[in-house]
Amino acid sequence: MSDGSLNTLTQNWAYPRYVSYTQYWIFNYTNPLEVQNRGSAPDMFERGPYSYRVIRTNNIEGFSEDGGKIYYRPKSMYIYDKATSCIDCDPSDVFLVPDIVFFVSALCEKTMNSLTSVEGLKNLLCSLPSIGTIICGLGSTPAIEAMIQEMIDNYTEYAAIAIKALDAEPFIYTTVNDLMFSGYDDPLFSRVIDFALKFIARMSPQLAEQLPSSIPTPKVHLNNNNDTIGPIYTALTGKYDYKRIGEVLSFYMSENSTQNSEGSWFPQSWYAHCK
Repeated sequence: MSDGSLNTLTQNWAYPRYVSYTQYWIFNYTNPLEVQNRGSAPDMFERGPYSYRVIRTNNIEGFSEDGGKIYYRPKSMYIYDKATSCIDCDPSDVFLVPDIVFFVSALCEKTMNSLTSVEGLKNLLCSLPSIGTIICGLGSTPAIEAMIQEMIDNYTEYAAIAIKALDAEPFIYTTVNDLMFSGYDDPLFSRVIDFALKFIARMSPQLAEQLPSSIPTPKVHLNNNNDTIGPIYTALTGKYDYKRIGEVLSFYMSENSTQNSEGSWFPQSWYAHCK
């Protein structure tokens, strides 16, 4: 509006008054040994719903000078609602579930390539803030590539021993809250990073001195949208054509992100990763 305030339509869109819920049912696996050792069908029981009230807002960043476009960032917040959840259910309930990373690594060609090719593993290591700047800062030197290749050659045997010895299996215990929102620490991530640090220390003590003794691994969860700000969207306000009100023109994640879109094509990352 002329005084800078939002009209009723925009106000209700930015801060919706409706109440919505998202409910989850979790399966607890009860015979992991039979599944792993005998190839038995999994026995599991379902528990739920674990109900969450969803508060959604559209945080307005601003308008174009002519008022024809609006820039905003969506935000979602999930709040556990005991009244609409199953009796005696609690987000701290513990379940035995398939380890997401274990099965994605086994089934997804792209993930496996990241661990079995020099370029793929180097990109993975470079993506870690604590170690990436050091390794990537050295450039593509024969010594670094040779070290990564030897790391790949030795990892399969090492991983098999480590996974068995340290009880890293296809199933993992986690709470409902960690599985859905907070995230759990995946043992396979820890194995890869631990192996990389020890291998670098053996191959290049000077490089190892520049690295931290431990590196935090990414959390694994199913819903990463809780209490987070989304990308910046650009949409039409309908000022020049009321039929196009709310039409999204683009969204922006970050500079050079493969998820950015200018509205004329799907982001590259939307296509299937597994072939």
